Amino acid sequence: MKIFEYSAVSKPVLSTNLEELKRLKFPNVFLANPSASDFSEKIVKAINYQGKFPRLTEFDWSFLSKKLEKILRNI
Repeated sequence: MKIFEYSAVSKPVLSTNLEELKRLKFPNVFLANPSASDFSEKIVKAINYQGKFPRLTEFDWSFLSKKLEKILRNI
């Protein structure tokens, strides 16, 4: 949830290297391997990040509820 919250307010995020976050491919999310050197490197990258942030419209409740309704109608 925090990944979405921080992304929604245009903040960079540092996280462990999770498969789900790899799949999302948010440009503002920096994935660190479990080592002090990689973690500190990603902290610096996140602090200096000036790039784009993801469009989160597909995660909006109204969009998700319409998607669910469509799936349920096709059952």
